Amino acid sequence: MINYVIVLFPVLEKVRQDMLDQGIINISPLQYLTNLVNPDRTGMLYNVVNGDIRILSEKYILFCKPADEKNSIKVVHIRKCTTFEYASFISLCEVLPSDCTIITMEDAKYIEKIPNDFLIQDIIKKDKKNDFDKKKFKEFKDYWKTQDIASKLEKEIINNKKIESVTTFSSIQLKMDISVMELSITMEDYNYQVGEQVIITSNEEWESKFRLDYSHMEHIKGIEIGIIKSCDKDSQTITIEPKIQNMDKILKQVYELEEGYLWVSDIGSTVKKRNEDTALKQLFNNQTANKNLKEFIPEVESAQPSSFEMNKMNKKDFTATFATLNENQRLSVLGAINTEDIFLIQGPPGTGKTTVICEMIQYLAKQGNKILLSAQTHLAVDNVLQRIGEEEEIDAIRIGNNEKVALGNEKYILEQRVEELQKSIVSTTKENKKKYHAIEKDYDIRRQKLISYEYVYEKVDAFMSINKNIEKARNELANLLSEINETEKMSASVTNEINYLDEILINSEDILEQIKNILSEGYSHEKLANLSKFQMEVFISKIDKEAIKEFKSCIIRLKNVEKEEINKLEKLELEKKKILQSKAFYTQKVAFYKAEQHNTGNSYESQIITYEKLEHTYMLECQEKDSQIEHLTFKSEKQSEKINDLVKRASKAKSIITATLDLSKEPLVSILGSKFTFKEFLDFYTQAQLFEWKYGKLPENTMDVLAQISLFDKRKKIKKQLDQLQNHYEDLIKLKTNISDTQSQMRQLIQIHISNDHVHCYLTDTNKEFNQFSTEDLTICSSFINTLNEDTVFMGFYNQTIDIQEEWASRMDVYQTSFEEAYVKSANLISATCLGIATKSNNYFSESEFDYLIIDEAGRASSLELLIPMIRGKKIVLVGDHKQISSDVERELMDKLTETEEIDENEISTYKASLFGLMYEKAKSSNKMFLDTQFRMNSDISKIVSDFYYDGKLLDADKIKERSHGLENKLIQSFYWLNTPGNMELYQESKEGSSPYNKGEIKGTINLLKWLDENISEEKSVGVIAPYKAQTKRLEKEINKVEFNHLVVEVNTIDAFQGREKQIVIMNLVRNNPNNTIGFIEQDSRMNVAFSRAQEMMFVIGNTEFIHRNKMKLPKLYEIVAQLRENNAVKSIEEFAKVGQNAK
Repeated sequence: MINYVIVLFPVLEKVRQDMLDQGIINISPLQYLTNLVNPDRTGMLYNVVNGDIRILSEKYILFCKPADEKNSIKVVHIRKCTTFEYASFISLCEVLPSDCTIITMEDAKYIEKIPNDFLIQDIIKKDKKNDFDKKKFKEFKDYWKTQDIASKLEKEIINNKKIESVTTFSSIQLKMDISVMELSITMEDYNYQVGEQVIITSNEEWESKFRLDYSHMEHIKGIEIGIIKSCDKDSQTITIEPKIQNMDKILKQVYELEEGYLWVSDIGSTVKKRNEDTALKQLFNNQTANKNLKEFIPEVESAQPSSFEMNKMNKKDFTATFATLNENQRLSVLGAINTEDIFLIQGPPGTGKTTVICEMIQYLAKQGNKILLSAQTHLAVDNVLQRIGEEEEIDAIRIGNNEKVALGNEKYILEQRVEELQKSIVSTTKENKKKYHAIEKDYDIRRQKLISYEYVYEKVDAFMSINKNIEKARNELANLLSEINETEKMSASVTNEINYLDEILINSEDILEQIKNILSEGYSHEKLANLSKFQMEVFISKIDKEAIKEFKSCIIRLKNVEKEEINKLEKLELEKKKILQSKAFYTQKVAFYKAEQHNTGNSYESQIITYEKLEHTYMLECQEKDSQIEHLTFKSEKQSEKINDLVKRASKAKSIITATLDLSKEPLVSILGSKFTFKEFLDFYTQAQLFEWKYGKLPENTMDVLAQISLFDKRKKIKKQLDQLQNHYEDLIKLKTNISDTQSQMRQLIQIHISNDHVHCYLTDTNKEFNQFSTEDLTICSSFINTLNEDTVFMGFYNQTIDIQEEWASRMDVYQTSFEEAYVKSANLISATCLGIATKSNNYFSESEFDYLIIDEAGRASSLELLIPMIRGKKIVLVGDHKQISSDVERELMDKLTETEEIDENEISTYKASLFGLMYEKAKSSNKMFLDTQFRMNSDISKIVSDFYYDGKLLDADKIKERSHGLENKLIQSFYWLNTPGNMELYQESKEGSSPYNKGEIKGTINLLKWLDENISEEKSVGVIAPYKAQTKRLEKEINKVEFNHLVVEVNTIDAFQGREKQIVIMNLVRNNPNNTIGFIEQDSRMNVAFSRAQEMMFVIGNTEFIHRNKMKLPKLYEIVAQLRENNAVKSIEEFAKVGQNAK
């Protein structure tokens, strides 16, 4: 155990000197050192590095070696500790015992001397137990060490600026309207700038705390009086614009202050650096919402992979917009929602980053997450909030300065929400009072009517049913009477028709039924008439009938004989044919084997003998068949004699029949036709004979019967109809009686209900008749009952709380901070800039952790700016584009970084790079997504942007391909470079301080705007941009002198236009000088932003010769000009000089 830390004399001397430099007196160096390394007496922090024990404090590192004294170590060296070092090692430290004492060498003489190297060994061994991935930690440490060094240099620059600006003032004069104050000062070397924050103090305060190193400025009570509005070196005065909200306080403080000291203070930068330092310390101490954060920034490869699956998600919680997103947008949303550590989305210009952010926020909010939305700029934060702030599932709070929050979003600021609530309370109290008195007027009367309305409410369905039944009976009776009348008319008409038919019909009903039955079995009228005529008019004798019988018999026997003989002969011929085919087959086989035996010498005797036997067998069968055929032929000759006999008999019978036919030729012709054949006669005779056998002789008046059969059918049908009508009529009469009885009963029931007091009250109150009851009465009753009940509850509540309400209303003149907590608890979307989330002013979330952190424009923020919100997010989503403008490094800081020996060129290069970009390039595919489809730029513009800044990976949405800029008849392309004359002085750049401007390009811009205004027919938004403020200031001045009919023009720097868009953009290149100084236009990110702001048309005004001279330094701009020239899209600026003429 270590009991003593012995401080060597040289170490104490160094501490003493530091104390003198800082003006610290009245305390010994030993006590001062003790207070630093063991401030609360709980023990000293130490770690072991390369065998040395190092004691750590925020100000110093003490380097210790083993001492000869027992249980002691000695401090052999001391140096100052950086914030970064302290943050880096504090989480790795152990603690020496609280009773360990710091002593001098003089005091150490009294301690027993025992070598104690073993003590150091124990400490080193213990330290090894806490070993970790030192290589990974070194990469992590080196990156953040550079950030820490740069941060300290920034603070040094801020402090130096503050010291350099110190001067005295001799008077303060307030203007009449108290809007400004004027100070007489002593101006020396410092150049005071408009917008700088001014702090003053009295001579007494300054001199009482003065230190030569100006360290006292940290402890002086200064007065922030406002910002510099103007500065006059000749009169040695500066004009200050005070903060309106602090006016009373400022006036009170400066009232008796006639002279004193003044300096400028970049309070914003100071607070920013303090918050960045705090974030860095929390990162090193693992005081982060995501405990793995230290592991994956910037070494993002170690982050847990995300997922792009929807399986475990509630699809109903996605908005309708989600289904319209393109593939990479959907995957970005899913990857972000499913991330465990971090997910990065690169969104080039116009690819819908905001839409993607809104989709993920709305889904996460529905899932009950608390979300922090952040960005480097207020504009980016407000852009998202304006899109989704009013959505049902979003309860948003905006943290930020009211003056910087976008118009419309100030309502989300906590103070505004509380103030609106307070106004609502006052308004509600007044409205409640009015409402109470309005209710009170007729409340008692309505209470009396309540029971009637409740009774009717329960009975409405029954009343409607009665009315419905009455109406139904009325309609049924009317219809019934009409039907009875029609039935009577129809019955009379049918009876008349039957009587008429009875007079016409002369045949008996039996004969008609007989003929009708025959017809029903398939006989037509014509067939039946022919059969009747055949029976009546054709004479067939007994002899003729026998002859017909003989003829038919002979013919049948002849057919059978011929058919039998032919069938037998054909069968024999077919069998003979098959035998011959088999015999031929075996004959062929015998010939084949004999030839083979002859040709090859092989013996095939057995095969030959077998096949010859088979051949002989079939030859015998064939001979047998020939004999059978011959026999059958002989037999047929004898059979022919029999056939001849049948033929003779048939001919004789036919002759007899034919003779008879001549006698009945006329009726037969009318039946069979003039050219009927003997066969047709026989066929009809057969039919007639069959008909007679089945039905007997037809009556002589068959022809007349057939003529009246249709009339008979008609009468029978009409008679049936008459019977039906009579039955129906009887039914109708019975039904009429029943309905009349029902009507009578219903009317009696209505009278009973109308006599009920509640029904009578309701009908009188609503001015209705009983037969008017409908579903509307349910609504009327329900509304009356509910309104009265609500009024009853309201009056009871009002009477009980009237004193409280009036008291609350009276208190609403004072801001109620207690209301803030209610909003804070319910909020699920907190929105603030990266720096704003750490502000202590009215910010309940400065120390909060969030389920999800979403940072927009992450590529634009510096590493430490990103770190401030990142330490608060359990799951982190970064959305940005490192190919666009990122945070700039001030020239003064860049000079200091270059001068310092603590970091090398590679580390400076890494420091300048975007943290988002570094991480995106390193991230695995499972932790990032590229939005590859743009919806902003016309194709000519997007092709330049895609080819030169995104390796051709940026694609156009379908709707872009169909877009027109409206000037195609004059300018075919959408992207033009307007070349300025290189040899004219007007188009050479000039300087305002360090900021260049170009008068010729300003003139060319004015001419181009006038030309556009003349040639377009509808309003267009135009952005005029330049890399330098000196140029934009002059552009704005000249443009404001011109009135445009169709153009709405806005002027600003390229940087200010990042994240924005206009239909037409005109960029001034500005640079054109003989020294070939290129400045900002060398930065690809800045040119990418400039070229990608336009939706429809992009114009670049600049000298192409200057680009050509500097093509090694500006390779992309050189290639862009070359590509535009190939497309005939490089024109002279002078083509637009004369308004009224078309561009060539």
